[in-house]
Amino acid sequence: MSRILIVEDAAEMHAALKLQLAAMRLKDVVTAIDGQAALALLDGDSAVALIICDWHMTPMDGLTFCTALR
Repeated sequence: MSRILIVEDAAEMHAALKLQLAAMRLKDVVTAIDGQAALALLDGDSAVALIICDWHMTPMDGLTFCTALR
């Protein structure tokens, strides 16, 4: 299976999304608490097939993250 990245600042949402993905047998999930953390994770050797990203986060929001990722 391919790795999925959840970029979300709320721990409850991390857990809820992981549960939903696990129910679909998608268990290779990594998380980041904001856009900066996600970019740092992706800068390493962590290739992902899908990113699920929150829009409202601090210090780097979802739009800024997506722009930087592109």
